[in-house]
Amino acid sequence: MLKIMSGGVQTATVSTSADTMATDGATVPDGANRAEGYVRDASVVVDRSGGTPTATKGEQWDAGDIIILRSADEIRLAKFIRQASTDCVIDWHFYTGT
Repeated sequence: MLKIMSGGVQTATVSTSADTMATDGATVPDGANRAEGYVRDASVVVDRSGGTPTATKGEQWDAGDIIILRSADEIRLAKFIRQASTDCVIDWHFYTGT
């Protein structure tokens, strides 16, 4: 059973650099093995494998979408970059369990 982790919502601001969610400002709790991120206000491009996304290379998520990362490795390796000229804010919830 999945359990939400303490710490509340963690907010990350994605800009022009391809960074991990921790670099973008979210505190990832120890033991997190699932994350759900609500894309607030602008499009973002994600690479879940640790590669470097660009505005046109990777999975694009738009405002209102939910990004789901399904393992501790995806949480650690995923990199994010904004898709256009506006920074993107993502609100993250972290979970543990199966």
